[in-house]
Order: sequence, then C-alpha cells, then structure tokens
Amino acid sequence: MTKNLVIKLVITLIFISFVYTLFWFFKVGQLEKRITKFISDNNAYVSAGSIDSYGFPLSQKISIKDLRFSIPNPIFSKRQISISEIEATSDIFENNFNLKLAQGVSTQNYKGEIARVEFNSEPKINIQILDSNRVSLSYQDEGYKLHDPKKELILATKSSKINISINSSDKAHIKVGVGTDIKEIEGFDVIDIY
Repeated sequence: MTKNLVIKLVITLIFISFVYTLFWFFKVGQLEKRITKFISDNNAYVSAGSIDSYGFPLSQKISIKDLRFSIPNPIFSKRQISISEIEATSDIFENNFNLKLAQGVSTQNYKGEIARVEFNSEPKINIQILDSNRVSLSYQDEGYKLHDPKKELILATKSSKINISINSSDKAHIKVGVGTDIKEIEGFDVIDIY
C-alpha cells in the first residue's frame, strides 16, 4: 500500500515539475518574442546584438547585449545610446522587471563622436508590462557625466527621473507619455534643442 502511494506521489511530482518547466519556457519565450518584435517594429530607432534568457526555475532573466537606441524626438535624437549589456530580472509569476546595466554605456552623435557615460551610482530602472498593450518604464539616477574621448565634459546632471508609459490598445494610434525631472544640467544649451 505505501509503495503504491510513493509511486503515485513521485509520478505527481514529476508531472508538476514537467508542467512548471513548460510554463517557465513558454513565459520566457513569449517575453523574448515580444522584445524581438518590438526591436523589429522599431528598427529605425532600436537594435540589439543578442537576446538571451535564463533564471530557471525561480526567476526570469533576459540579457540584451549590444543594445543601441535613439529616442525619436528632435530634442533627444541627436545622440544614439549604446549599452554593452543590460539585464532584466523578475520573479517568474510577475511582469515587473528591474533592469541592471551589466556593462558600459556610451553615446554617439550624428558625427560619429563617442562619449562615455559615467554614473555617480547605479541607476534604478524598472519596466512594468501591465498587459499586452500597456508598458510603463521608470528611470532614476543620482547624476551622470558624459565625457568625450579627450576626457572633456560634454554634459553633467545632478539627478534624473524619467517616466514613460506606452499604450497601444488603439491599433491605429500608439499613445506615449513622457515625464522628466532633470536637475542641475551642466553643458546643455537651449540651442542644443535645435
């Protein structure tokens, strides 16, 4: 009798493990597909070298290497941002990701000049995937500096907060909301907007 019970328990545990493994790979695979589709749909502004997923069994982690993007806005589009590697981490049952800049960040202007970004401390970046049509991003840092290859200061801030919300529920229009709070900017002129 107890041998039969142990066999049933083992079979049940194997079945639960198998179902959970399928769930994990399906969920992370869907997330990878969404990221790849977003990059493909916005390839004029975003590109990535590789996208890898890991973290089985308790978390979902996505690593994006050689991420390059520019913000499609005349004020910000003068510089392309390059991130060597960024990692997004979340519990498997959540859609709230904390992002970490695993390697260096730089910018490149339209002339091809590269500037390294030096953060005063690790920025806090969070992405919430609210549903298939809504995404929210928040970014906060304690200041950063941009230096050209000659180590001359291009731009410095004391702190930055950026909140972006994207709603694509209306297929004809995508609504993007952007809120910023950047304090004590050095090296930026109103002429730079034009």
